[in-house]
Amino acid sequence: MFNFENNTLQHTQNFQEIFHKGLPEYLTDQCPGIILLNPAAGGLLNALKEPPKLESGLIDGYALTILGRQLGLNAVVTGSLEDIRIIDELQGVLWTKDTQHLLQVFIRVEVFDTRTATKILDDTLDRRIEIDDLEYRMIRQSEQIKLPELNETLKRLLTDIGESICDAIRDQPWDGYITEIDSDRYVIPSGTEVGLEAGDILEVFDGSRIMEGIGGQHFFVPGLKIGEIEIIAITADKLFAKLVSGENIKKGSTVRRK
Repeated sequence: MFNFENNTLQHTQNFQEIFHKGLPEYLTDQCPGIILLNPAAGGLLNALKEPPKLESGLIDGYALTILGRQLGLNAVVTGSLEDIRIIDELQGVLWTKDTQHLLQVFIRVEVFDTRTATKILDDTLDRRIEIDDLEYRMIRQSEQIKLPELNETLKRLLTDIGESICDAIRDQPWDGYITEIDSDRYVIPSGTEVGLEAGDILEVFDGSRIMEGIGGQHFFVPGLKIGEIEIIAITADKLFAKLVSGENIKKGSTVRRK
């Protein structure tokens, strides 16, 4: 799940297009075994195009992961173009010194675990590119950066970010979440796409404990096992289950394969 914002004052050409298209493609090719959803698909996914934020301006990880749970996600990926700096550096020695113009690009990536609402990745990557005098003057005079070199730099950063995301989520176990209770049936927004079948038994864990952290953030505290349910009907992205054992199973409870 991806949303990349431009938090700079610069209007960069194709930044979001490069990441919203290129990052899913990279992970699909280079990180097998994961299933991707992209906010561009619409519906409830639209809510993730602009992640919920606290008054401080930081992403509200708790609210974000609640949305992720409703979509059957185990992780939510978001990021931002944080800064583009123009740097002037003196190169050479003594009388041969010359001023070199550089653009330094900073991109932040965050990955939220929907089981706990904690971050399993928070990293800022940067790269520098050299620009000539004409490009330097154009950037100074314009609010939009239109440089082929910038697009290539963003694509290289995309690869670095893709590797970091893959490393963070590749070994995460599958978790599901009870999002509805319809009479005596439990509804979970996961299905055959994650390898489940009718007749599978799922263990249910308490998910009612919430802990408050610094800066108004909240986190889920994984609880003890409280029961088991059996899948009685299933589609690609939704399943229905009946109670096998346990009690006080509520919306928000976490489930795992037995």
